[in-house]
Amino acid sequence: MRKSIYFTGGDFCLLQSIFDEDIDVMDSRVGYLNGLTAFPKHEDVLSGNSQHLLAIKVDYDAEQIDIHEIIEIYVRALPYLNDQNKPCMAKGIYYDDFLDGVEALEVLVEHGYKEHEINIAKTCNFFIAALEHQHYYKSHPDELSLNLDKILKDKRKANA
Repeated sequence: MRKSIYFTGGDFCLLQSIFDEDIDVMDSRVGYLNGLTAFPKHEDVLSGNSQHLLAIKVDYDAEQIDIHEIIEIYVRALPYLNDQNKPCMAKGIYYDDFLDGVEALEVLVEHGYKEHEINIAKTCNFFIAALEHQHYYKSHPDELSLNLDKILKDKRKANA
C-alpha cells in the first residue's frame, strides 16, 4: 500500500538527498507544505510571504518498510539540518495518516526530543516545486553541505 509522509527542516534539496539514498523509499518530491496560497513561487516561500514550509514528500510502500524506519532516517539527519532561523525551514514531520503522527512522536521521544521541539502535524496541502528543484543535489553535488556519508553510516550501524 502506497503511503506518504512529509518532512521539513533546512533546505528541502538536502533532505531529498538523504531519502533518495534509501532503496526502500518509492519516490520523493520537494515542494511547499501547509501554506496559505495555491501554487506558491519559490521566492514567495523563502521570503515567508506564502507561509509555506520547504518540504519533502516521501512515498513508500507500507508493506515493504515500516514508517518507524523512515522517521528514523529523518531523526538521524536532524543534527545536520540548518534551518537558518527562517520560518519556511522549521523542522517538522507531517502526516496524512494520524497513526503515522503517533509513530513520529514515539520516535522523537525515543531519541530524547521533547514534545513540540519538532513540529508534528497533519498535512493540509502540498504543492510540488518546479522541476529545477527536484533532485537538485544530483546536478549540483558541490553544493551539498550535508555530510550524507555520515548519516548513511549511522543508519547502517543502527540497522546492524
